Amino acid sequence: MFKKIKNRITILTTTHYKASVVTNEDTNYPDYHDRKYTHTNLIKGVIDDLYSKIGDDNLRHIISLDHNPDSKGSNEYLDNLIKLSEDYKNLEIITTTEGIYYSIRNLINSTNTDYYLWWEHDWKFVNKINLNEFISLMDKNKNVNYVRFNKRENVVKAADTQLWTTPHITEMDLLRTTCWSNNPYVGRKSKMKDWYKMMNETKEKFSPTIEQFLQGKMRSDIKSMGIDKASSDWGVFIYGNYNDSNMVSHLNGKNK
Repeated sequence: MFKKIKNRITILTTTHYKASVVTNEDTNYPDYHDRKYTHTNLIKGVIDDLYSKIGDDNLRHIISLDHNPDSKGSNEYLDNLIKLSEDYKNLEIITTTEGIYYSIRNLINSTNTDYYLWWEHDWKFVNKINLNEFISLMDKNKNVNYVRFNKRENVVKAADTQLWTTPHITEMDLLRTTCWSNNPYVGRKSKMKDWYKMMNETKEKFSPTIEQFLQGKMRSDIKSMGIDKASSDWGVFIYGNYNDSNMVSHLNGKNK
């Protein structure tokens, strides 16, 4: 079943050395005691868990390292990422030295599928997930461009300052939201390229993480257009319904 989606969706991961080191206390990752994976224990555990949860280890997976060539740790991390990739038939490593904005952009431009699963280096699904359902949803609904997996219950909280149901979409429970985030989500490549074009053309200053800029623009449109028109234009949703439990868990590599 999953072989059918290999040409439809790509896994994209950003990483950087300072948020990727596993300490002596972090013994819950596969092969923790294997010195072969020095500096990559965290991301290896994330990769193995992700492939298990989606039921597929054959999807193209691109990891982009936000690299500092003047850092011994970052150079070691890159070397070990390359070694790690040799153990997976589908894994590719790319780099940038210009920051996270370019790391994300380069990942999007390296994608040759309609959709992508955005998966930073320190997350895991709580339960198994069927990516076919998201591909089918987005094939049928051209105004669904981004479906985020929430790290908490689906309630009004933090950047999700408002939530709305989606009566016009029947294939899957989704909530419209005020939040655009780099937390795990399934995205439409063509729309992300449109958003990057908008960022490239603007004279405004925006956070290099891109979240603050896109979230601000989306909220401005919601305020001026109303949620129905803005949602149709942006197509940003949270997976599930009100009060549904979290779909993902943040391992928070920067604290490791």
